[in-house]
Amino acid sequence: MKNIKIKAKGTDIELCFSECNCLEDALYAIENLKEESGTFFDGAAAKLKYSGLELSYSEEIELAERIKRFLGEN
Repeated sequence: MKNIKIKAKGTDIELCFSECNCLEDALYAIENLKEESGTFFDGAAAKLKYSGLELSYSEEIELAERIKRFLGEN
């Protein structure tokens, strides 16, 4: 199962991807986390940390946009 480990420190949330080998895995993990957490992360600041995930520039942009939506930022 693809998942995201979460570290919270102050107002920052660090999303550490584990077992994600590509962008689709990371996006799947974000969607699952959103479903499980409801509105808990809405409006939070986030720092993104990759672990074993190599992305192209366009994939990084797509991931950042998805995380913005996840955090309730428009």
